[in-house]
Amino acid sequence: MFKQVGPAPVPADDLAATLAPFGQSRMLPREAYVDPAVFAWEQQAIFSGWTCVGHAADLAATGSQRAVGSGADGVLLVRGDDAEVRAFANSCRHRGHELLACGAETKRRNIVCPYHAWAYRLDGSLRSAPGFGEDAAFDPGEFGLAQLRLVNWHGWLFIDRSGTDTDFAEHVAGLEDVIAPYHPEDLTVVARRIPEKGPQIAKEVAATELRLGDVVIVKAGQSHPPQLISSPDWKYGDIVMVERYIA
Repeated sequence: MFKQVGPAPVPADDLAATLAPFGQSRMLPREAYVDPAVFAWEQQAIFSGWTCVGHAADLAATGSQRAVGSGADGVLLVRGDDAEVRAFANSCRHRGHELLACGAETKRRNIVCPYHAWAYRLDGSLRSAPGFGEDAAFDPGEFGLAQLRLVNWHGWLFIDRSGTDTDFAEHVAGLEDVIAPYHPEDLTVVARRIPEKGPQIAKEVAATELRLGDVVIVKAGQSHPPQLISSPDWKYGDIVMVERYIA
């Protein structure tokens, strides 16, 4: 959902050609792709506040951990002992080291920093801090991981890094009745294929032209999707997601 932060800093005359009727329109002007000011506007207007970072099925078991984003926007998703998924800043409270590499996954009983082995419980509280056990002034309760706002909406995980965005119900206002009948919380990712070359997507994943992020859903009555990745275990409701396209 776009934030009301004013128009994008793109030349109006050039943008007019993009908004022309279909068949007469042109691609976005160069500034839309290379101007730092446009990138900053996109970060504020589009990629701030509530952002979808994955599906709960990616963290199926207790102790499942998954890192998304990088740098200041790095997020660690964790399935706790209470079966709840939580989001934390992917940064140790000791030296700020990344807890888990971006895109990596693991399953452990604790969250452990690879730098100085600070260990956290799955709820983000500090379990142990080597070298600080005998420091009377050190309070473990003050050094838990920074937790971020997270909402599990029909299986899709949304986080608000800023902590200041509108209530999530307002963010998805008008969409509940549209999405709920499809029960996306019941979907299960059963396979992911990263082809070595781009053209293999059409050949190995599906006969139709798929794009990044496309989801192929097995239809009722099919033992497996026609011309999809071969598997004897396909069943109604299973999905295959195109994750990356390597040229």
